[in-house]
Amino acid sequence: MMFIKQVEEQLSKMSVAEMQEWILSQARLLAEREQQHFLLSLSGEKKILYMPSQREIEEFCEKIPG
Repeated sequence: MMFIKQVEEQLSKMSVAEMQEWILSQARLLAEREQQHFLLSLSGEKKILYMPSQREIEEFCEKIPG
């Protein structure tokens, strides 16, 4: 958990404006195909960027013949 501790320490040194600017700069770096994943992660609908959302999993499961 050393990494998380370091992140927490860095965040505690940053103002809200600095954190917002960092998030925006990271968002600008994303490829178009990654943008929706990032947005879902930011809103809390998705915990891991590269994994399918709950909705995508449910839609996939509905396609499987039962």
